[in-house]
Amino acid sequence: MITIKFNTANGAFYECEGTESARIIANLCKHLEFHSMELSNNTYIIKDLNGHKIGSMETISEQTYEEDI
Repeated sequence: MITIKFNTANGAFYECEGTESARIIANLCKHLEFHSMELSNNTYIIKDLNGHKIGSMETISEQTYEEDI
């Protein structure tokens, strides 16, 4: 499961809410592609273009692997 939540009520989103949101989501996609071959139970802090913490992405693996059995 992947849960993404971030607040768009600050200056980085002013008059470009869609563009900044798309940039953030694209960065999250890159993070998942290059750092998460298998999801783990992890929280990734989301920052806006200005470097302010605005939310988080939580990953939870619901898969069972042979070594876990």
